[in-house]
Amino acid sequence: MLNWKLRIVLVAIGTLWPCLGLAQEKLDGRWKGTLDAPGASLTIEVAFKTTSDGLTGTIDIPEQNAKDLQLKNVRFEPPKVHFELPSGLGQAVFDGELKDNVISGSFQQSGVHGTFKIKRGEDRR
Repeated sequence: MLNWKLRIVLVAIGTLWPCLGLAQEKLDGRWKGTLDAPGASLTIEVAFKTTSDGLTGTIDIPEQNAKDLQLKNVRFEPPKVHFELPSGLGQAVFDGELKDNVISGSFQQSGVHGTFKIKRGEDRR
């Protein structure tokens, strides 16, 4: 039978372990990388923020002089990441996975398919 000190340690570890994992899997902050589609490679900067309403985000696309465009349907179900950008060219849909502080995955807009890869960066304040 386990002594009482060991039981306390095991209970503490079991209680704290899930919290430690959640702290590492937050999207909050700035992410920078590229979107690659046929014939184009664009720099993208994405900012995610957790609010009382849930997860929100914005995207900058410097080559298109686009800044702080509001993202819709931002979801993070570890390791999967999903967000959408409403646009006059059609809804842009991003589906990726977070691994080692990098989100990479697929991009689709008006029948055009591509990939994206963004890495956690520093806040731009």
